[in-house]
Amino acid sequence: MSSYISELINDKTIIGACIGAIFSIIGAFVAYGLNLKLERRKLIKDKKESLFNYNQSLLIIIAEINSYDRRFSSDISSLAKSLENKKNEEKSNIKLMTNLYFKHLDNEFSTAFFEIDSIFEQVKFNKNPGIDAFISAIGKLTNLSDKILKI
Repeated sequence: MSSYISELINDKTIIGACIGAIFSIIGAFVAYGLNLKLERRKLIKDKKESLFNYNQSLLIIIAEINSYDRRFSSDISSLAKSLENKKNEEKSNIKLMTNLYFKHLDNEFSTAFFEIDSIFEQVKFNKNPGIDAFISAIGKLTNLSDKILKI
């Protein structure tokens, strides 16, 4: 029995097969790791695109109210009320994205949301939030757009 084991140890074919198997296993783990990394990058890219689109929709809503406020200030509260569901939907989508994938943007979006909600509340009650409120909210959302693109 011991001679059989010594013959196996001295057999270069078995040694080569063992070395090949080890390298195959290592290669499989490396390929798996690289594949995971690639999938993560793709996921982040897709989520970044979605976050950017939600942010742009919110920006358009605020800009629409701002432009409407300058033209037809008497009926702006009905516009704000009609856009509130869309605003809340975009905010929810943004909160989901920032909580799951982009935590570092969460506080900045919270600040922008506070200003946007303040504008909506004032407009819904026929109060004029003032151009500075619109400029600030639009500026924050534009700044966030730039940050999203740099991710």
